[in-house]
Amino acid sequence: MFKTFHFAFFLIASVLLSAVAASANDSGLYAKALDPNSSFVRVLVSGKTAVRIDSKIYPQLETGISPYVVVSPSSVEVVIGDQSGTVQAKPGKFYTIVQNKSGELKVIDDQIAVNPAKASLSFYNLTDISALDFYVPQAKANAVSALAAGQAKTVQLKAPLTLDFSAMADGASQATVHEVLLERGSGTSIIAENRDGTFHLRSVRNEIAH
Repeated sequence: MFKTFHFAFFLIASVLLSAVAASANDSGLYAKALDPNSSFVRVLVSGKTAVRIDSKIYPQLETGISPYVVVSPSSVEVVIGDQSGTVQAKPGKFYTIVQNKSGELKVIDDQIAVNPAKASLSFYNLTDISALDFYVPQAKANAVSALAAGQAKTVQLKAPLTLDFSAMADGASQATVHEVLLERGSGTSIIAENRDGTFHLRSVRNEIAH
């Protein structure tokens, strides 16, 4: 298996190859400036359900993931179905609320740093598998290694890039998402989850509710 620095070298080389083509048309990719004094909270669930984040209501999340809702730093109430909990939101922080098998709500600090020159990439292991590697075939290396069940990790990558990601357990591929476009100033989530007893892997572009 290639070491981490090989993955970094691959990314640098890819950026150099794509930088000239991207420089002329990526001005529209930069997100609007975010208030550093606000907090950002979203919900990620495996199925369709009603959700409330502070005063923002989603009667049914069709995709199982809400946009980040902009809230004031405080104790923010989150309701998923008939379960409720709170997140102690801090200024400039991003949080994802997930629901474990027993129905309890868990707060994940996404560790996102907004950077208009980079893409933010968050990986989630919401499966029963104790540890997952997220492997990049183009780099022949892991973007994230041994991500524990119920945990998440965010990395910042120079962009633009288009990559595939495979969720690996004990060296065996469980699923792959193809051609994930990583743009400057954007955020993407790679989510591994169990649905109806089946392993699923998907990529979702992060959004902020306005």
